[in-house]
Amino acid sequence: MKIIIFIFLLVSTVFGYEQSYIKIAKTSSKNTLLSVNSRFAEIGVPIKYSYTDSKYLIYAGPYDDEESAKEGLEIIKKYIPSAFIVKSEDAQRVIKQKDSQSKNISSKGDDNFFVGLDLGYSNSASNHIGKEGSVVAKAPYEDFGSYGLDLGYEFKNGIFCTLGYSQIINGDIIMDNIYLTLNYKFLTYYNFSPYFGLFVGNSYLKWNMYPIENPTSFDDQSTSVLTGAQFGVSYPINDEISLSLAYRVAAMDHVSALEIPGSSSELHHKRLDNILFGIQYKF
Repeated sequence: MKIIIFIFLLVSTVFGYEQSYIKIAKTSSKNTLLSVNSRFAEIGVPIKYSYTDSKYLIYAGPYDDEESAKEGLEIIKKYIPSAFIVKSEDAQRVIKQKDSQSKNISSKGDDNFFVGLDLGYSNSASNHIGKEGSVVAKAPYEDFGSYGLDLGYEFKNGIFCTLGYSQIINGDIIMDNIYLTLNYKFLTYYNFSPYFGLFVGNSYLKWNMYPIENPTSFDDQSTSVLTGAQFGVSYPINDEISLSLAYRVAAMDHVSALEIPGSSSELHHKRLDNILFGIQYKF
């Protein structure tokens, strides 16, 4: 009798547990689906998905027992804290059993070119350094409006790079910048994708006014190397169009020499801060 009870309990344990899945995310962007698939493929987590009401529902699994499901959830929560376990019957209502590594998902959109336009607010304070005698110069405005254009390429592993141009302008100064960026996009949270990047380029500054009347000489143009970092977040409207918000800080070394009879000084611009609102179109 004890043997029969033991066999019954063993069979119940083995066959009584219903397969489960871990719900990872919901997104309207196929590129986000591709990114999640790529990241979790690297750590050996099986991914499945469904497409319902213009949304991709992303799951991990199935898991055959409770212990493996909990172990899987512990791993996934390191990347997606909001992930949770769902029973097979709940997930199967929406999962179409299409492995996200199949040809159906990987045949399109693995890598993408995109163009971007951004508008923003910029700030660059000047520093007036006296070299000889005494020069009283009018400091230029520190606040700038700006716009920028970018051509970029996004890889399926979260890395993207851009070639960009921006013009920063106020009543006193025009600054033209051309640069290359290298960025890493982190895992998506509720359709928001944070990213971090570095950039390097060249900056050209031109003055529209003299900071002092009738100078003997004034270097109204300056060229400098431009380096910096940017932090941002993007939000997909659909598979082609995304919005972004970013903060960018750049180091430079623009120097404008100023002379009047018996005196000389320099105006320096060494830092540029930008807050940028952008839109990107992938093709």
